[in-house]
Amino acid sequence: MIKGYSGQWYQWFEKTQKSVNWKEFEYGLSVRFGPNVYEDAIGELTKLCQTTIVKCYQERFEELANRTSGLTQGFFISCLLSGLKEEIRVGVQMFGPTTITQAIGLARLQEETTEAIARKSKTPTNQLEIGTLTLQQLMPGSLMPLEIEGIQDQFQG
Repeated sequence: MIKGYSGQWYQWFEKTQKSVNWKEFEYGLSVRFGPNVYEDAIGELTKLCQTTIVKCYQERFEELANRTSGLTQGFFISCLLSGLKEEIRVGVQMFGPTTITQAIGLARLQEETTEAIARKSKTPTNQLEIGTLTLQQLMPGSLMPLEIEGIQDQFQG
């Protein structure tokens, strides 16, 4: 059973065509899923930017990359890296991936690392952590002068 968009198209194609030979079916597939004359997959690929998670970016990247031909692995790696969010791209470039599979794997790993750091660094606004010492305001709205090893600060709730 064919699923997704291709399954829907196939069911529609079967219902609307009386008798189809292989050439007509191949042509129908090409018209529906193949690139059109006006499409510039390479141009879109070079301008593609990650706006959500790496997985979504990867899917769109692969969709466009599959519509191209004659391009090198280096070109694909360069396009993929240039479109990643900066906080992910820098971590991936550091490892110098030599295949698109490595680059994608590293991007996903870097994304997980970045998210873990962001989750860990969230500190409540009324709490300050210094090493293992945690100071917390006793009453909201009160001022608490703080002086530890030359650090002076005031917290306001």
